[in-house]
Formats: sequence, structure tokens, C-alpha cells
Amino acid sequence: MTVYKAGFPAGVPGKMLNYFTSRNIAIFVSALFIVSYLMLLGIIMTIDRLLYVNWDHELDASKSGEDLMANKSQGTWYVSFELPPGKRALARATETFPNEREAKKFARAKLVETPNVTAGTLNPHLPKRAIAPTLMLEWLDEPG
Repeated sequence: MTVYKAGFPAGVPGKMLNYFTSRNIAIFVSALFIVSYLMLLGIIMTIDRLLYVNWDHELDASKSGEDLMANKSQGTWYVSFELPPGKRALARATETFPNEREAKKFARAKLVETPNVTAGTLNPHLPKRAIAPTLMLEWLDEPG
């Protein structure tokens, strides 16, 4: 077996030239164009998602008022209470407070309206506290 300097066995380069017809070249170029187009489209879609996902979320948030809530100053304590019966069953609302004393004052007032009142600390406040409705009276009697 004779080997050319390029590493092909004898006769192989001649056989390979038989595959380089204008029809095969046109098919190859068309396939290359289609694959390149699909890859480019995928890259563009990925960039589009990366660039506009936050922009779309900001638009939706501004329509719904979420951005106003996000900028609102948050306290360390929350009190959650059941709303009076209305359109929604078991609807709740939550208020935040800068300290435990104000949260207790608000919770005491809400206990007059509904027995289903909970309270606790918001993250990252430590130590974490969660006061269930069954422990609400004990928490209100604690000093502090």
C-alpha cells in the first residue's frame, strides 16, 4: 500500500474528488446555511430572553403596583389577620411594624375583631419568632 505524504492511501484523493460535484456542493452549502441560520436564531432568542426578561417583569410590576410595595420600607415584625367575609373566603391581610411593641398594640386591637391573628419576625431578623393564634394571648402578656 502506497501512502502519500498527506496520509491518504493510494487512490483515495482521486475517489474523494468524485464527491465534489456541483450538486453535492450546493446541498452542502444549503445545509450549512440552514444550520448556521438555526444556530444564529437560537443565539438571538437566548440574548433576547436575557435582555428583556427583567424589562418585561418591570413593566408587569409597574402595572400591578408591585414596584411600590418593593420600595416600601419594611419593619421587623408582622401581624397577619383574617379579613371580614367578602368576595373571597378566608382572605388575610398583613401589616408590618418596626418593633414588637407596636406589633403587639396592633394585634391586641385586631383580636377584638377576629380571633385568627398571627404575628412574627421578618427575615433576616434574629431570633426568628412565629406566634400562632393559640399563643397570641401569651405573647401579648409578655413584657417588652
